[in-house]
Amino acid sequence: MTGQALRISLVFLLSGTVLLAGRSARAADAYAATIGANAQTVTFSHGMAWIDGKGRVSFALFKADPNPKEQARALEGGGSVFGVFEAPNVTFNLTFKDGSTRADLASFESCHINFWHFEAGAGIFDWNAFSKGCGPVAFSGDLKPGAVIHAKLKGEAEAYPNKDGSKNVYRWDADVTATVRAKP
Repeated sequence: MTGQALRISLVFLLSGTVLLAGRSARAADAYAATIGANAQTVTFSHGMAWIDGKGRVSFALFKADPNPKEQARALEGGGSVFGVFEAPNVTFNLTFKDGSTRADLASFESCHINFWHFEAGAGIFDWNAFSKGCGPVAFSGDLKPGAVIHAKLKGEAEAYPNKDGSKNVYRWDADVTATVRAKP
């Protein structure tokens, strides 16, 4: 084999290794959730996850893969409603005790769950609760950007009464394994 052929072979070998490494990081990501609002039930299998500078982990669940513009909007925490945000979607914000370096049941403190565009109520509902009210089942992973976090939560929340006295009931069963990115 000539020197040039050897260099070309090495470039292809290294390129393949980089591609495989990128695929294995993405392959760890799995979003599986069933979210209900009264009689409506939505199954989610797409999402993204991020962590802020204080160690709060967030993951958003969508019915389709968010494109780069939709991902940027999700990281902003608000903005225009377009694309994946026009359909039902949910964001879980999970807080762990100050100083925690790993996600686990002992360090989990609270949650803020945003339910968007469901038929129940006005289509938007926020649930804030301490640990038990979030339905924690399991957590694992390092609380830092680039780490793979696993979160499993299953619970139910009742909204304030509607004008007619009825109450909307929201349910979640989420099992997420995701590589968290740093929130800008």
